Amino acid sequence: MKKPKSKDNKKAIKDKENKDKKLRSFFPGFTALAAGYSELLITGKKPERVLNLAIAHNIDVIYAQGYNDSIKIAVTLSDSARIIELCKAENMLGAVISENKHGLRPFFLKYKRRIGLFAGIIFLIFSLYLSTLFIWCVKIEGNVSLTEEQLRDMIRKSGICEGGLARSVDPDAFRLTLITEHPEIAFAAVTISGTTAYIQIAERTPPPAKRDISLPINLVASRSGIIRKTIVIRGTAAVKAGQYVKEGELLVSGITALKNSAFRIVRAEGKIYGETCHAPEFTVPTQADVKVFTGREMTVSSLDILGSQIPLYLNGTCSFEDYDVMRFRDEAFLFDIIELPFGIMNRVFLEYEIKREWISPQRAQDIAYDLLAAYIKNKLTGAEIISKETEITCSDTDGSVTLRASINCIEDIAVEKEFTIGQ
Repeated sequence: MKKPKSKDNKKAIKDKENKDKKLRSFFPGFTALAAGYSELLITGKKPERVLNLAIAHNIDVIYAQGYNDSIKIAVTLSDSARIIELCKAENMLGAVISENKHGLRPFFLKYKRRIGLFAGIIFLIFSLYLSTLFIWCVKIEGNVSLTEEQLRDMIRKSGICEGGLARSVDPDAFRLTLITEHPEIAFAAVTISGTTAYIQIAERTPPPAKRDISLPINLVASRSGIIRKTIVIRGTAAVKAGQYVKEGELLVSGITALKNSAFRIVRAEGKIYGETCHAPEFTVPTQADVKVFTGREMTVSSLDILGSQIPLYLNGTCSFEDYDVMRFRDEAFLFDIIELPFGIMNRVFLEYEIKREWISPQRAQDIAYDLLAAYIKNKLTGAEIISKETEITCSDTDGSVTLRASINCIEDIAVEKEFTIGQ
């Protein structure tokens, strides 16, 4: 006598049946896609008779869909021919069957005479993928004093160059080699993105040069003025407060007298403050030629491969007489993931015209005063301004505006000047 199955056993058997059902529903679909299958659209009187006929002859139906007056069923390619023959044998003349084949096998059978085309496509995809294993572009950022040619030569010797294998690049070894062999570089990093190597460097800031106090240097006046204050750190003062000096006159001598009529040559150092006068003059025209863009533009594209550009059009020149050019590059990707070693270089030409524009006298005066403020900020940094007078005049010939200023200030007028013995 058989023992009744427990609930756990029933549940396990049911789960296994569901799993087998899912596998059966998956594999026929995958097999049909690889081997190919036919969709039969059956119309006419009682189209369900064709479906019943297929089931009666043990023909596996992949799927069936019913409509108002038609049925669509999917079967294998061989079963499709059987169903058509059975319909003829059963005299189902009222059934109209439309066949549509799908899958890989029908596709290759359709284009079996174009095997060379498919081989070429596969070879092209393989070649494009193979090209992504190499570095085709090196971009450098962060250089200031070092030229790009110098850096490319350094980087090439460190193991990174166009045409090199991307996987062979060791960022840590590259950074160590570049910094060790080139002391002028303080930091280096490399990032490989697709077929491009991005090099980021930072140049080492040289330490300030040590001042050689033994050099024979005097301090002379950079401008004419009246001495107001002297601070001598090294050397011998040649002027005193209240004295008027001219430009180039000696302020602090680099010759220091010693006992017994001896002397010592030093580098004079100090600050000599004098009251000076600045008289800047600024002229602002009320008419000027300016660039006005017309809104017309033209784009010329070319194929950029390893730095070489191949025009995509026969006419790759601009027809504008006056224009500005903007350049930007569109990178190419394989499947939107793998960067390819070429791209599209676009040049956008923007047409402009030269037109004469006028500004009001008041606007010209504002510009002149802005120029005066910039002069004071740049030329008189650290100076104590005592007085400032301005005068505005307008030209009768061209309408230009002229601003004349007189600025009295106290500033350090000492500058270094080397001398030789016997001078």
